[in-house]
Amino acid sequence: MRAAIAILLLLAATPLLAQQKNLRERGSQFILTVGQEAPVFSFVTTNGDTLDSDLLRGQVILVDFVASWCPFTPAQMEDHKKNFWEKLSSNPAFQMLTISIDRPEDQQTFLNIANEIGLTSPLIFDTDEQLYQLFVTPNGSVTRSLIIAPDWTIALLQDKHTRRGMRQIKHTLRHLLRSTR
Repeated sequence: MRAAIAILLLLAATPLLAQQKNLRERGSQFILTVGQEAPVFSFVTTNGDTLDSDLLRGQVILVDFVASWCPFTPAQMEDHKKNFWEKLSSNPAFQMLTISIDRPEDQQTFLNIANEIGLTSPLIFDTDEQLYQLFVTPNGSVTRSLIIAPDWTIALLQDKHTRRGMRQIKHTLRHLLRSTR
């Protein structure tokens, strides 16, 4: 009986294991690499504020790409709010940007998620994915994060939201913010 259950579990897991192997083989969907200069950009937040590279240089910037239709978005937004924004938003050397690639018809859904979570960091809608595609290959997946160092180089690239990834973000932010003092 146990052998039959083990075989059934293995058969059920085979497609998932194949998908995970495919994702590992495909590698990162980021266009940039750690240490490379970050692209120059400008955008308007949902509050109407214009932020651009010149205003952000010299700060440590955590950038989160998300979408309302992605099942991982709420968890990422909640974790980043609690672990980074709430703890670091008063630090003038830190900025967190949440960038949604939602289409106009889904933007209210995204705002509802952000409001429910209580996210108060700058929110940006990148409907045509112009900002997104400065960092990620066309049609790349979402729920990814990156950190831009004060010297405007890429300090961290995170392909998906995981506990290990959260530790990497914490470590990188701690290191960069220590060096800005």
